[in-house]
Amino acid sequence: MRDHFLFAGYDTTLCNGELAGIIFEFNAINFGTGGFTVSSGNTTQTYMPGDDYVFFVPANCSNNVVLTLQDINDPSCSATVVLAEACCPCEADVVQVWTGPCVNGSFDVLANIEINSGSCYFGDWNLTINNDIYNLDYNTNSWVANGVTSSDSLIQAFICHPATAFCESVSFVNPCYNGNAGCSITSFTAQYSENHCDGELAASCLMYRAASLGSRALR
Repeated sequence: MRDHFLFAGYDTTLCNGELAGIIFEFNAINFGTGGFTVSSGNTTQTYMPGDDYVFFVPANCSNNVVLTLQDINDPSCSATVVLAEACCPCEADVVQVWTGPCVNGSFDVLANIEINSGSCYFGDWNLTINNDIYNLDYNTNSWVANGVTSSDSLIQAFICHPATAFCESVSFVNPCYNGNAGCSITSFTAQYSENHCDGELAASCLMYRAASLGSRALR
């Protein structure tokens, strides 16, 4: 494009679904009078003078976007501009969270996430519990985190889309928690300790293996 000025930039008010809107303008001589194209490599759109100069690309927050303007009548007349990755704010709602059964001390967490708009259509989601991060994988109708473990009876967690900094707090009951489990002692031994004698008293050391014993006190 000879004797030209080209500007392009994102307008977040044009974010629509999974698409980001780019507005562009140019000042050039003998360019586009019969129309011109704008291409991002994957998408090409044709414009005529007086059209709204808006171009849409996937808001995947991954790679720089390279736009090329090219005159239809004179393909050798063109210009290129490079923009940062296309990102749009995430608009989503975690509609429902539930768990699978406890299996050998761990369980799955499932979530129904309603994505309305933004870059959270792309990229990874995760589940965070007490600084432990689990990947959420999509399985056609819900998101699933496998092999989750926690010692809490009521779990407080966050479901997040890191690329857009979207997070929503959730809570659910731990299916592996058993605070009322019966006491079980598998071994118990006692022996005197000369290092702990106190006046007329002799001390003994107690050693035991047990489950659900002494959460409050032993006597």
